[in-house]
Amino acid sequence: MSNTSPKPADKWPRTVTVGRVTVTIYKRLTPAGKVGFRVVNYSTEKRRMDSYDNEAEAMEAANKLAKQLSQRDVIGASMTKEQSIEYASIVQSLQPFGITPTAAVATIVQAVKQVGNLETVGAAIHFYQTKHTPIVEKKVCDVVSDLIAEKKARNKKPRTIETLTYR
Repeated sequence: MSNTSPKPADKWPRTVTVGRVTVTIYKRLTPAGKVGFRVVNYSTEKRRMDSYDNEAEAMEAANKLAKQLSQRDVIGASMTKEQSIEYASIVQSLQPFGITPTAAVATIVQAVKQVGNLETVGAAIHFYQTKHTPIVEKKVCDVVSDLIAEKKARNKKPRTIETLTYR
């Protein structure tokens, strides 16, 4: 009788480790009945599962992700005191809005990619603000009284003001 124990290459999930960072790869059966692979991605604050059709693509993506995350660890560990203070200031500035530094930077990078540079992003924001006035919530009775006051100020006929008042 032969021993049919699984080979180490057949064991799942697999992991890719670079420095202190480990990325896990899962093998799964898709609803269509095909074999698929998922790479666990913690590059943002939330866990994400990136899907791949074959094992080679999944391993390559896991290696790339592990290297990227490991490089972040090295940069974080080598931050100067001034850089740490600047980062803490950024976190405090974003906290009232419920925005993480990662989300803020991703949004800025996307905006700069779309319009070319940071100055143009600022100009686009200014243009948007001038073209889009904020909506102020008011009660209907307040809007009606404002309308009647405006009509009186424009010296409209008493019958017009009377009609607006009753309607």
